[in-house]
Amino acid sequence: MSQLEHPTPAAHPVAEQSPVVELVETQGHATGAEWLARYSSSLLGVFGTPQRVLVRGAGCLVWDADGKEYLDLLGGIAVNALGHAHPFVTSVISSQLATLGHVSNFFTSPTQVALAEKLLAITRAPAGSK
Repeated sequence: MSQLEHPTPAAHPVAEQSPVVELVETQGHATGAEWLARYSSSLLGVFGTPQRVLVRGAGCLVWDADGKEYLDLLGGIAVNALGHAHPFVTSVISSQLATLGHVSNFFTSPTQVALAEKLLAITRAPAGSK
């Protein structure tokens, strides 16, 4: 197997054998207050206790566990430009995750290098730019 070949997700031994690999159930009708109580008993709250429990997003909008709609002016990594749950973005991210998810900054991947080169070309960056 070459360095760029890998088992398909269905052939990956951990995916079917590990008792640790299971879905976390979040569906139900818990209120924001109930989720925040669960948060306080299971997470550290590094940035303090969250003020809202967000359950879904679409474009620049998010909804909390109590059904209230908000305009997402805080965003997050890439959300500022891409929005939440865009079908095309969801599709290409799913495709990438089927190959390789996150790579530490101690490593690189062909996708990362190719994207960087494409961005440099699109922006007409001067030679030697990074």
